[in-house]
Amino acid sequence: MILTTTQNIEGRTITEYVGVVSGEAFENQAFRGHRSYVPTLSKARMMALNQLEEQATNLGADAVVGISIDFELIDMSSGILVYASGTAVKTGLNKV
Repeated sequence: MILTTTQNIEGRTITEYVGVVSGEAFENQAFRGHRSYVPTLSKARMMALNQLEEQATNLGADAVVGISIDFELIDMSSGILVYASGTAVKTGLNKV
């Protein structure tokens, strides 16, 4: 499965747009003191992308293009909510 933020994939032609896919993840983490939210954000981002990829696979896609990722810090004592969305597509190799 190819996941990309671009609208196309070098060396491949999009043959079918399957549909919009998305993933959401919430990671509960307190950010008081010296603790960084970066590891928590990274974990939540990967969880959201895994959901997105699973949806695309279930639709028969072999790639997701135009991926957008956004996050929201719920509050400093609660956690991070991450959203990922993109377009699931089927592709074929470009002939040279």
